[in-house]
Amino acid sequence: MLLNATEIPDGKSLRSSVCVVGAGPAGIAIALQLAKARHDVVLVEAGGIRPESDTESLSGGEVATGSLHVPLEMYRRRVIGGSTYVWGGRCTPFDPIDFERRPWIPDSGWPITYTDLLPWYQHANTFLDAGRFDYLVAESLRNKGPFIEGFSHPWLHTDRIERFSRPSNVWHHYRNELKSLRELRLLHHAVCTHIGLHRSACTANAVTLRTLGGTKLSVVADCFVLALGTIETVRLLLASSETAGKGIGNHSDWLGRCYLSHLEGSIGELKFSPSNRKVIWGYEKSDDGIYVRRRFAVSASAQELHGTGNAIARLNHSPVSDPTHGDGILSAAFLAKNFLVPEYNRRISWTDRRTADRLAALGRWRLLSDHIFNVVKDLPRLVAFAPWWFWVRNLRRRKMPSLALHSNAGTYLLDFNIEQSPNRESRILLADSCDRFGVPHVKVAWRTNDVDRRTIMGTLQLFREAFKSSGCGEFAYDQDEAIEKFMQVGGHQMGGTRMARHADEGVVDSNCAVHGIENLFLAGNQVFPTVSYANPTLTNVALAIRLASHLHRRLKGLP
Repeated sequence: MLLNATEIPDGKSLRSSVCVVGAGPAGIAIALQLAKARHDVVLVEAGGIRPESDTESLSGGEVATGSLHVPLEMYRRRVIGGSTYVWGGRCTPFDPIDFERRPWIPDSGWPITYTDLLPWYQHANTFLDAGRFDYLVAESLRNKGPFIEGFSHPWLHTDRIERFSRPSNVWHHYRNELKSLRELRLLHHAVCTHIGLHRSACTANAVTLRTLGGTKLSVVADCFVLALGTIETVRLLLASSETAGKGIGNHSDWLGRCYLSHLEGSIGELKFSPSNRKVIWGYEKSDDGIYVRRRFAVSASAQELHGTGNAIARLNHSPVSDPTHGDGILSAAFLAKNFLVPEYNRRISWTDRRTADRLAALGRWRLLSDHIFNVVKDLPRLVAFAPWWFWVRNLRRRKMPSLALHSNAGTYLLDFNIEQSPNRESRILLADSCDRFGVPHVKVAWRTNDVDRRTIMGTLQLFREAFKSSGCGEFAYDQDEAIEKFMQVGGHQMGGTRMARHADEGVVDSNCAVHGIENLFLAGNQVFPTVSYANPTLTNVALAIRLASHLHRRLKGLP
């Protein structure tokens, strides 16, 4: 059932077996699994069913000088559904090597293996409505033809796919269950401001909740799960320092360290030879009806040989926001998103430096006029394209994830997603200022290091050499500008409470329990020790469902 915290009397204390704070994908997955197993669950969410300016303003904070981090209000959503409110639906599991200790990647290695997580990946695929847990062309597609005709190289896998969830917002998909389960109380518009510990600091006893109307509530439970998202979870743990000194879970100074993202860049020019070489460039449907897309993936042996982190690349068209592409369809997409999708507009203004440079040189209206010129010039083609696009993007049960245009010239950008390596100086800290409830704001100092730069340059060189030796085409890029073209993937906020086997190596153990606090658990991207190249949502949910199973056994007294 849904409860509005603003309608509950001031000072009220709720009691449950489990209190889950944060109704994003991880929090909802855990709450549903436990409620269906007949455990009494209170699920707490700061927002409601849609963004509200007063609540969203609580996500403000500082970006440290010299840190190329997106503004802190981007991508973080205080709503039921959490980050899936702006999620594109991409599902990809991590690779086995991502869980291993890699000598060339300092502080790498998880306390669990890919095999340990595999059963939970299968459950996560179902939860996210992404079909079967099959991520190979041979298992998923009727068309088993090659990605690139004639291309083969041991350094690059071309038989892997990524799947796309239908419900980009888990609230929309699970709202009926969240409303109807008697064992589940979803308490919305309740901002968690403090975690209380017993004097021994070995167990948590309550969380303090505040409303924008000024009331104060609490939840007492046997077990607590924090699933507020990476930045907010670290902030809450650091701020709850009365009993735990430097913050809950900061026993070995790891709390807030190794804050990670992915490095993304659309770079270079891949020109196939001949130009009409057969290429599967867009989206396909799997045999179980899911949109999928092929991509290049760097093999584990190539990563070890070149001393790089994990990476993938997709074929991409020219940047939508740059009108010099001369394509009316791309310009129409830019104009529509620029005016209709605020998140897209903010993202473009932050991440697309090329467009930012053109804006500075030409001005906003000149940029828009160039796009309008492209649309008018290409109007017959656009008129033919628009009805089909409206159908597959808006009217079908499963919507096509994004625009993907074939290049008649056989020339594409490569869109890279690259793993950032653990970096202790990449941190989430507390700022000197406080929010309206007296909780310190967060200060983010996201940093890259030499390992990241080695991975970027090594990956680009690997692609160049692989295509040259294949005889299928040529990949060219400007080496002097390569590093600066890679930006943080702002929505992929991970790390900061890393999972580790021992307390002196991280914040939580292999069951996501905070070391030394037996009934406080963390769920979400923040527990990742390393982050692969993959969108984190599938792995996030897999770990959450695994944690729900652990809590069920614990509450039942089972081994």
